[in-house]
Amino acid sequence: MGTMIVFYLRQGFVYFFLSTAFLIIYLVTMFSWVVQRRNIVKIYENGLEYRKYSCLWSEIESIGAGEKNTVEVRTKAAGRFAIPATIAGLDKVVIAIKNKI
Repeated sequence: MGTMIVFYLRQGFVYFFLSTAFLIIYLVTMFSWVVQRRNIVKIYENGLEYRKYSCLWSEIESIGAGEKNTVEVRTKAAGRFAIPATIAGLDKVVIAIKNKI
């Protein structure tokens, strides 16, 4: 907003392009925050659910560190899925999973 005000005062197109670039970066950041807030791990009495993956506690074989700062959950049916480190309270989720399996 500050660069847009400077653009109106000085009438320089450099300030206009700079403010447009900051506006685009701001909108992308806000959009990614909204999308990321939808990603939650649901822990139920009989199992867990993350995005399109769901499994019972008896189906989980192991849990460990994955690549790129993720937690990887491996199931007995040779399936696996990664929970990213951006999930709020990931350490509590890992402890809950380890206690249940």
